[in-house]
Amino acid sequence: MSPDPKHILLEEPWSFQLFSNDAGELYLTVLCGSVGLFELCLRLDEDEISRYREIGDGFIRKLATEIVGDPGRFAARGIGNPDPHDV
Repeated sequence: MSPDPKHILLEEPWSFQLFSNDAGELYLTVLCGSVGLFELCLRLDEDEISRYREIGDGFIRKLATEIVGDPGRFAARGIGNPDPHDV
């Protein structure tokens, strides 16, 4: 899923993008892997949205780090991405 540049809320090049769609849903795309790189994109759930609103950008940075550290834990939530075990 590629974000519309006007909807990008937070971005760290070669790491992650937080963006919203026209419906206001929030998505986080994270670059994962080492030898073989892949993106994992997931829609933030209500708890994650609440924590982002409460804590701010630091929460997203922490979540992105968690995803990079264990993409398999988040793979089932992936939207239009390959299973990291298949890459």
